[in-house]
Amino acid sequence: MAVAQTVLDVDQEVGIMAEYFATMADVYRVTGELNEAHDQAETADGAEKTLIASARRLSRMIGCDFYHYELPRWQQFAANIRAQQLQKIHSACEHVAATANIPESSPLIGAGVGRFLVEQLARQMERPYLDFSGLCIRSSIQTDMMPADCAPAVSVACFLFDVSSR
Repeated sequence: MAVAQTVLDVDQEVGIMAEYFATMADVYRVTGELNEAHDQAETADGAEKTLIASARRLSRMIGCDFYHYELPRWQQFAANIRAQQLQKIHSACEHVAATANIPESSPLIGAGVGRFLVEQLARQMERPYLDFSGLCIRSSIQTDMMPADCAPAVSVACFLFDVSSR
C-alpha cells in the first residue's frame, strides 16, 4: 500500500486498498526473489510464509478471493508492484545523482537484503555495481548471511573496531 496506489491486474488498472494486507516480502516471495534467510519479519496476517499464502495476501489488497489455479495472475500482480518500487528507487537515484553532481562513473553500492534491486538498477542506469560485501574483510565464520545483508551493523562494528584499535 505504501509502494503503489494502483496496480495492473489482468491488464486493468485497479486501486489498492490502504490497509496492511501484505508486505513487500510477499511480493518478493511470489516473484521468487526472497532468500529465506532474509525473511525474518512476521507476515501482515501472522500466517505462514509460503508462495500460496503470500499470493492470498496480495489478492486481499484489491479485495479478491484467491484460487490456486490463478497463481500466474498473482505472480504478474507481484511483478507489477516490484516494477513500481524499482521505478521509484530509480527516480530517487536519478534525482540524488543530478542534485549532488555525482559522476556517471560512480558505482551504485548494493547493501541490505534488497541489493539485487540495486544491481538491476545499476544496469538500467548504466553505472558500475559494487556489492557491499566486497568492501569487507572475509570472515572465517560460515553463515547464510553476508556482510551486505546487515550493512548498517557491519559498518558500526567496523567503526567501533577502528576506534578501539587507536
